[in-house]
Amino acid sequence: MDKFLVENLEKFSKLNKRLRKYKKSDPAETWTSRWIASPIAYLFPTERREEWLGDLYEVNWEMLHKDYPRWVVNLNNIWKTVILVISALKIRLSDFFSLGKVKSE
Repeated sequence: MDKFLVENLEKFSKLNKRLRKYKKSDPAETWTSRWIASPIAYLFPTERREEWLGDLYEVNWEMLHKDYPRWVVNLNNIWKTVILVISALKIRLSDFFSLGKVKSE
């Protein structure tokens, strides 16, 4: 009986591997998250990037399952990406000016 179970599990695993290449993309992934948000997120440190992208995909998933149109989800992604870039620039400028103050003292 155990041999039968192992053989079935192996067959299932092989079938699953074959089907993965035909699998649709993650339903929480939209064209803006793939082509705009993800590349920009890679400009940031790993821990911030993973947290931000995880939050973005979670919001996408929730919006899509609440039947928001994809264009609204994409617009939300663009807006969040713009906010991310602005906040990152503010942090860089703040670090730059605080470093200048430390050097002048």
